[in-house]
Amino acid sequence: MRKFSAERHKLARHLSSRLDLPLPEQAEAFFRAAETGPWESVSNRMYAEAEEAFEQAIRLCPGSPEASYRLADTQARQGQTERAVGTMRNFLRHAPPDQRDGALKYIRQLEERMREKK
Repeated sequence: MRKFSAERHKLARHLSSRLDLPLPEQAEAFFRAAETGPWESVSNRMYAEAEEAFEQAIRLCPGSPEASYRLADTQARQGQTERAVGTMRNFLRHAPPDQRDGALKYIRQLEERMREKK
């Protein structure tokens, strides 16, 4: 796990508790808190909260590249690579044309990770 300063972790936790943030920023704050969490249990809880917030953001705006990529990344970091591929395939159904190539490239990367694990 990457190590971060206590101040950065404290800031990420503070941001994740701010309910007045717009949903994408809430999701990002949870994701950052998960990344910076010094203990696995804290990180796992923050990833779960980030995942929930990103899913809600996608329900509100299915074509959001930021929410879709972040959700897929959150899932992949938890070892849920198949779910991450599904998230990105769902994004492709709603993706603006200029986002499709990048999404397909990310899907190929995720699928390669899955093949490497077998």
